[in-house]
Amino acid sequence: MSQFGLSGPFDLATCWYDSLPYLLTNDDIVRHLRLVASVLARGGIYLADMGFGRWADAMWSTGEAEWVPDFSNGWTARRGDLEVYHDGCDGPPCDRMAHVCTEYMFFRATDRSSGAVSEHTFAALKRALHPQEFVALTTAAGALDIAGWFGGGLQLADTFDQCDARGRGVVVMRKRAIEA
Repeated sequence: MSQFGLSGPFDLATCWYDSLPYLLTNDDIVRHLRLVASVLARGGIYLADMGFGRWADAMWSTGEAEWVPDFSNGWTARRGDLEVYHDGCDGPPCDRMAHVCTEYMFFRATDRSSGAVSEHTFAALKRALHPQEFVALTTAAGALDIAGWFGGGLQLADTFDQCDARGRGVVVMRKRAIEA
């Protein structure tokens, strides 16, 4: 996400599924924002679906020795004979100074006609990116302005102030007419 090349310009760019926190350093985030801006038309829009704050609460309050993964609160989807269960949780190892922890994801696919079950767990580093940090990084990138913060599902009536942002939402950014 911090190294790509596209020929634009595009009127809209998006980043879904809370992906920006996988960029672990400030430099990677600034580089990403500059790259996105470089392929947007003047006034182009960038939508970023992001989780702020809450997902990392366990990282700050639970010691690594006491942490146990909990995959009991996920969701199940069914189509025909296929049933898929998914859940995730965050935990150690954690770097509290860098605001980085490990995100664990669990998937179970069940073929209900044959009874075959396949389970997969994977882990990836993820950063607890707070709204105030994101404002500072967007400013440092010098090419996008934050136009608004909206609650989950891009509910335009569900705005929130960047200083109080908690949970998941969408940040709407617009490319500047003249870059800083």
